[in-house]
Amino acid sequence: MRPFAWFLVGCGALVLGAQQPEAKKPVEPLKFGPRDYFVARCQRCHGVDGTNYTAGFAKKDTDEMLRHDIDRMAKGAGNQPIKDDEIDVQMAYHRLMSDGKPFISWTGRKDLVLTGEVTDGAKLMAKIGDKTVDVKVDDDDHWKLSLASSGDWEKVVLTAEMEKKKTSLELVKSAYSKPADIKKTGSAPRSG
Repeated sequence: MRPFAWFLVGCGALVLGAQQPEAKKPVEPLKFGPRDYFVARCQRCHGVDGTNYTAGFAKKDTDEMLRHDIDRMAKGAGNQPIKDDEIDVQMAYHRLMSDGKPFISWTGRKDLVLTGEVTDGAKLMAKIGDKTVDVKVDDDDHWKLSLASSGDWEKVVLTAEMEKKKTSLELVKSAYSKPADIKKTGSAPRSG
């Protein structure tokens, strides 16, 4: 083959390679308990699952504002700074609290047992393929779900219900439940 032909073959491979979608990294359980953090560091002032907040407290806040407030409180009164990815999870938890919806997090997987956290008082169900089961939640609002086979975790959709409001978490997509509407723009962070 001539050098120019090899050049064209090489360029074609580069173009085709660039068009290939990047393999998506599988979802893993969180490495920290977002609700446990809130209980240990925030609940003394803000109440169980934010019951001392006013209803809808985060509706007016952009993500930037909420991120700033959570980071400021974690470094200040919470006395336990958290990483950026942990702030992302706390933002989802706070937005769901603000809407009066339950929060679900997936924090562990050992063999055929999945574990996590859920908002206090929420009823938790799991749909695994076409089968729906109640999920046991202990007094500290930690849940545990035993699976029949190792591939079942990819079929798990958790649904928490509290006061007729529901939140779902599809484990193959995320390790924590997220609000439907995220506010990306708006005012600058508040000082303080």
